[in-house]
Amino acid sequence: MALVIYGSRKARIGSYEVFMYECPYCQENNSTIIDVMAKYFHIFWVPIFPYNKEAVATCTHCNTTRDELRFGPKLLQDFRENKNKIRYPWWTFFLPAIILMAFFVAVIIGIISGK
Repeated sequence: MALVIYGSRKARIGSYEVFMYECPYCQENNSTIIDVMAKYFHIFWVPIFPYNKEAVATCTHCNTTRDELRFGPKLLQDFRENKNKIRYPWWTFFLPAIILMAFFVAVIIGIISGK
């Protein structure tokens, strides 16, 4: 029996400031930053593939943090508009690309050797 450690983790992949927004806790304007997190599946803590993006809003004035479920309509709309502008990092696709290349090399070697 083999021990395989797998699961999912989050990594921060970008952030941006939200303009014309008032913090609901301290009423400070233009003090909210949205951090975008990538959720990815891993085996032995090596990322295999990303599968979702999540966001966390933080007020730089009062340090209040809110997740997507507590955003409200304006922040949620802003995140949906900017979600695709923040890309997954290249390293989250590195291992799947190596596995895919190894598969194609094995297929080509199999075709060449006649098996």
